[in-house]
Amino acid sequence: MDKIWEEKAVGELVAMLHPAGDVLEIHFTSGIAAKLIQELHPKSHTIVESDQALAKKAATDPKATVIQKPWQEGLHQLGTFDAILLGRDLRDAQC
Repeated sequence: MDKIWEEKAVGELVAMLHPAGDVLEIHFTSGIAAKLIQELHPKSHTIVESDQALAKKAATDPKATVIQKPWQEGLHQLGTFDAILLGRDLRDAQC
């Protein structure tokens, strides 16, 4: 995926979602959405990412809580959120 196109598309998605309050992001992927979410200063930002390397990268933001598991396994510990962004798991992409 072209990086400029990806940044624009993810930017539009985050703008439409206007995440505020408690935000859940499923799949860290490139980190673009996480960065944009943090710029909006949500009350909390939880990222669920099963890939160890991506979870480690996501954890470099001290304002985000990272859960390293498949989201299906982490559902029981998640709670309630005001906004949910379901990112694309590029490992499963068929493009």
